[in-house]
Amino acid sequence: MPDRSQHQIADAYLASVLPFLHRAGGIWPKAVVFDLDGTLADTAEDLATALNTGLAEVGIEPFPVDQVRLMVGGGLKALMERALKARDAELGEAEREALVARLYELYAANPVEKSRTYEGAEAMLQTLGEAGIVCGVCTNKPQSIAEDVLEGLQIAHRFAFIQGGDTDLPKKPDPAPLVHVMQKLGAKPSQTVMVGDSTADVGAARAAELAGIVLVSHGYSKLPPSEMGGDVIIDSLPELPRSLAVLARRTRTRR
Repeated sequence: MPDRSQHQIADAYLASVLPFLHRAGGIWPKAVVFDLDGTLADTAEDLATALNTGLAEVGIEPFPVDQVRLMVGGGLKALMERALKARDAELGEAEREALVARLYELYAANPVEKSRTYEGAEAMLQTLGEAGIVCGVCTNKPQSIAEDVLEGLQIAHRFAFIQGGDTDLPKKPDPAPLVHVMQKLGAKPSQTVMVGDSTADVGAARAAELAGIVLVSHGYSKLPPSEMGGDVIIDSLPELPRSLAVLARRTRTRR
């Protein structure tokens, strides 16, 4: 749970950025959509536990957590495929399907045992909410697991809508799930900012023509954030409200 000092920081940020976020048509941005893994929370240890348990059951050597971090992205099936490739493991199609099903089962059983939000996440989300900005999540993580993780981290109530990666919509970088989140939040692309840590987040946001993309430097991608094509890079989540103020000033200048 956030301590009082975090909320004091949130209050200070709110006071400093509100003059820049307010405009004639109301608050801007109207909505902020977050990625989950590597953006809001460090979930790598629980993912590694599920992955390594499943791999061990089929006789494949496990991976250290730091290596798993660099393989996260695109969902559990993509994680499995990267792990098999890294170990030069040859499994038939039926074996792969059985393994990914087992990974879902293992991960769903304990998705928040060691996962933690990044420092300042709760206070930052409070700041956005008090500013009148509605928040959503667009993740490639399975829907039910994403909801369980956010509930377990005690931040689910901060989001008006959560979009997982195993619905009938394609995964990021396809823009469809992000567009769906915006529709649920009642926001237009010109009123929405994406916060993520990967090229999938950038690709989806650009294709959906969002007003801005904020990248976190603590994410899981091997590619440096400076090479992903975002608009702003932040080193910690409490910096987000101020980065939104920067984007607000830029959009005003373009008008």
